[in-house]
Amino acid sequence: MPRTLLEALAQKLQACHVHGDAEEPPVATLWTDPRGEWKPLIPLLRQKLPELLCLGDYDPEQQQGPALWLRCLVDGSLPPAEAAAGKLPVIYLPGISRQELRAGEGCPWTLEPLIELMFRGSLWLQRNGRDWTLPAFLGSSDALGLDLSGDQATKAALSRALAEVASVQLEQLRGKRLEAEDFNAYLVPDSIRDLLQWMADPPAFQQRCSQEQWAVLSSTWKKELKFDPTKDGEISAAERLAKGQGGWDKVWQRFAENPTAFPGIPELLRRVEPEQMGLAVGGQDLSRWPSHNAACEDQVLAGLQALTGKSHAMACRCVRDLENQHRERRSWIWAQLGLSPMAKLLEPLGLLAQRADQPLVGTTPEEFIAPYTTDGWEADLSAWQAVAMASTAEEDVVRRAVADLLRPWLDDTASRFQKAVASSGLPAPADQGAISAAPGEVLFFADGLRYDVARQLQKSLEVMGITGSLTTRWAGLPTVTATAKPAITPLISDIQGQALPEDFAPTFRSGKPTSAAELRKALTAQGYTVLGDDDLNIPSGPEARGWLEIGDLDHRGHQLQNDLPRQIQPEIERLAFRIQKLLEAGWRSVKVVTDHGWLFCPDGLPTAELPKHLTSSKWARCAAIKGDSQVPVPTAAWSWNPSEQFATPSGAACFNTGGNYSYAHGGISLQECLTPVLVVSGGVSNAPTAAISEISWKGLRCNLEVSGGSAGMTADLRREAAGGPSVATTAKPIDDGGARLLVEDDELEGAVVVAVLLSPDGRVIAQRRTVVGGDNA
Repeated sequence: MPRTLLEALAQKLQACHVHGDAEEPPVATLWTDPRGEWKPLIPLLRQKLPELLCLGDYDPEQQQGPALWLRCLVDGSLPPAEAAAGKLPVIYLPGISRQELRAGEGCPWTLEPLIELMFRGSLWLQRNGRDWTLPAFLGSSDALGLDLSGDQATKAALSRALAEVASVQLEQLRGKRLEAEDFNAYLVPDSIRDLLQWMADPPAFQQRCSQEQWAVLSSTWKKELKFDPTKDGEISAAERLAKGQGGWDKVWQRFAENPTAFPGIPELLRRVEPEQMGLAVGGQDLSRWPSHNAACEDQVLAGLQALTGKSHAMACRCVRDLENQHRERRSWIWAQLGLSPMAKLLEPLGLLAQRADQPLVGTTPEEFIAPYTTDGWEADLSAWQAVAMASTAEEDVVRRAVADLLRPWLDDTASRFQKAVASSGLPAPADQGAISAAPGEVLFFADGLRYDVARQLQKSLEVMGITGSLTTRWAGLPTVTATAKPAITPLISDIQGQALPEDFAPTFRSGKPTSAAELRKALTAQGYTVLGDDDLNIPSGPEARGWLEIGDLDHRGHQLQNDLPRQIQPEIERLAFRIQKLLEAGWRSVKVVTDHGWLFCPDGLPTAELPKHLTSSKWARCAAIKGDSQVPVPTAAWSWNPSEQFATPSGAACFNTGGNYSYAHGGISLQECLTPVLVVSGGVSNAPTAAISEISWKGLRCNLEVSGGSAGMTADLRREAAGGPSVATTAKPIDDGGARLLVEDDELEGAVVVAVLLSPDGRVIAQRRTVVGGDNA
């Protein structure tokens, strides 16, 4: 998440580069600014966006020039700046509006070289197609979402203080209504802030100051801090800042409040080694020295590199010791500035070392549930989190460290669990009862949602105010989709297994396959509404039951192997957002289920040998046995027909099928077999009763007829999707069971739009596609 206005602005501009698979990538992003109100930020923004170009007088050192020069840079006729090589240009156009570029022949000739870029590039605009103004960016929910007063005094104060506000932590701006005095406060003379700004870049600061201002500041610093900038210089200031004596501690505290606002100070402090000041003796506080922090980072890296060859117990102890030694550094300023990545990595690594040093034991499968769901799952969670956090430079070291800590624990836990399963067995799907949806509930099938990932999903939903209960259920064996997915549907009484097929899939009693398409057909026959991933999915009534298949974890795991961890958190956020939208659409609750879990260990799980001639099919963690062959590995009963056996490797091993598996499933382990069932609610409690019953057109005037309760509702026409921009002259309230809407732009005749009903709080509760001026779509 962006921490400052400046970071948010850079992210939004870079987000314009996104394009669909079937689309040509944009050649540039055009940033129109009719009033030039963003101009004070351009020098600061260029530090984060070296690809930023500016329309203006020719000044190549400042990445500025006329339209023709900009066009040559975009088309490659001129080479870009070294720092901008390979990056998509962002072209800032101060004093230019989007209408001027769209004016065709009416466009000023000086801008004509840029007209074509409107079609080959992206325009950075609001959702309603307007230019991003400064107040809009601060106040819009599509940007910063701050509570900004709309009066002219506030806008003027914001404009005056923009350069200062740009580096303020956004958390300091949230939770209150921002008015003129809030922004004026940033312009009040502040000698400590000015001192830090001078230290960060003395020449630039003095150039901004008038002689009078510099004289006042110098006098103030001499009086309050016994510091003469002309005589003492910035190196002396760095020494005093780090020591924090004689009033300098309040300077440090000010720096600590917002270190990103003074980007040159860490480098200034690096120019003074603590040893030069006699601070390297025991007991001295070295936390203010970036060089000391960097040395500590090297110690952690060396400690992780030294794990190779150690026993598992010793490796766990070494990592716990590193965590105890370096955890304090996560509270230092350098961690906020991204200069302590190894200290941050030790948080999940330390938890992994703690959990992986505690074996899970039990004599029956049920005895493993409590220790794993209490805290054992944190070993799996912290393993992928650590890999996801690692930078490219340290990725190999972190992967090896995670493997050293995790692999023995995975193998030991799986071996113990397999002995319990061999002794007591696992309940078959029918023994656990069918999974079904209650009226008003969606069965939300999230492919490969392992228990630890479900815990993170539950946590993300709670932040949204969506709460519920998390329980567990045993997956079908083998833990592959073909066997396990039918087992978590309401259809299990209609499914059977005979001879174990090569793909491990049971069939319907009718003889039809249990493919995804056939499962959906059978669910529809039972009264379920099969929902689409991207649709609004409003329930048809209070008794409606839904089925939605979503999630990409399993596919990504097989595809990415070592690189899966970085995709897990974005997938969790996608699932949480989809659940939120279902509840907002009117479903009472969502029951999240999955087919199986998986094992993950970076750089590969152990390997088991199973001769190919003994199997009719062999996957990473299970194999179908050929005929009456005797296999040299354990076997287990197929959940759909216990008389049929399949082969499974011991422990956490994978069969040697020619690949090195970091991600795999299909076998018998807690991670694969113990699946989550998460039932959540917290959205709108009652399904909407209003619906668009009929649409008719007379020219560009649309007549809507609405059925059901419509008190306080309004109707609108949206472009492309229910959440798209309005194309009606204005939204209209529902009056006497209908509404009349006018499309003013005659160029839209024949275009597909979406008629929507809006609740009093602006929520879309019904939608229907239609063609402007014609038949319904």
